[in-house]
Amino acid sequence: KQWYQRRVRGVMDGFRPGSAHWRPAINMCTPCGMNYEYIIKSEDYTCEFDHFLRAVGHTSEDRVDKRVNFNPVRAPKDRTDVYKFYASVSDDLLDSLYDYFRSDCDLFQYDCKELIETVKLQKQR
Repeated sequence: KQWYQRRVRGVMDGFRPGSAHWRPAINMCTPCGMNYEYIIKSEDYTCEFDHFLRAVGHTSEDRVDKRVNFNPVRAPKDRTDVYKFYASVSDDLLDSLYDYFRSDCDLFQYDCKELIETVKLQKQR
């Protein structure tokens, strides 16, 4: 588990690993710089895609696939593994990590602050 603490510390100290998971999406993707008419959030695919289809003159019957999170890797699951990894990370570093990804949390409407607080509570047990 200590490698995870070192990895997070490295990212906070300016190391930029090749994996996109360690970089804020807002730094890699600039949707505001493009003239998109629609951006569909994959977590909200079910309702957003139907709205998109109606906007372009189609109906929900025109959908190819109505499944959400079909990839079993992305299926909702127990967060025990998340807590296990972050348990090795100091509270100060967790707060720094939250600050680092705050713009992504806001952009994608993730409650990252709640996750950080839950991790801190799990560590106290």
